[in-house]
Amino acid sequence: MKDLKSVTIPPEDPKKKKELDGIAYNVPGKALVTLTDGKQKLYEEEISVTQFGVLEFLAPVLFNKNSTIKVLFDPTTGALIKVDREEGK
Repeated sequence: MKDLKSVTIPPEDPKKKKELDGIAYNVPGKALVTLTDGKQKLYEEEISVTQFGVLEFLAPVLFNKNSTIKVLFDPTTGALIKVDREEGK
């Protein structure tokens, strides 16, 4: 398995602390998985791998009393798939 470094992780700024507010979700990275029997390549595929990604947050401001937010996550990787907002009446 080879990390394709598809997610850029910014260097941490010791003066700036990342806000841990909101709903956490994973942005998975990509990996190239190669399976061989020693001589012959049996399988090679690029896949999403949560451990090679980063943790992000949905801002708390999305979740207010004036609208309904529906969030869909990938059950395998934890990645954010879709965010829908329905305005209140």
